[in-house]
Amino acid sequence: MVVAQAAGQVSLNGARMPLSQLPGELDRIFRTRAERIVMVSADASASMADLTGMIDVALTQVDRVAWVTPASDQSCHGLPTVAARRVAILRK
Repeated sequence: MVVAQAAGQVSLNGARMPLSQLPGELDRIFRTRAERIVMVSADASASMADLTGMIDVALTQVDRVAWVTPASDQSCHGLPTVAARRVAILRK
């Protein structure tokens, strides 16, 4: 999972890094995989420009991006539940 954050930062599987480091990390992860799909999301500090910029970068290394968004109608203690998530698949 890649999470867009503010100021050109991303989190890849929990490890924070600058957006410029993302292509190399995704290449390392997906180099030998037949299906190259990455899940993406954004934290509350990220702008739409942060998210779309991250998606553009991710699509240079993977075939598809699954954009995971929380649903606003269901939550548990303010956090989206797994059942409440929506996924949109974006292709190159």
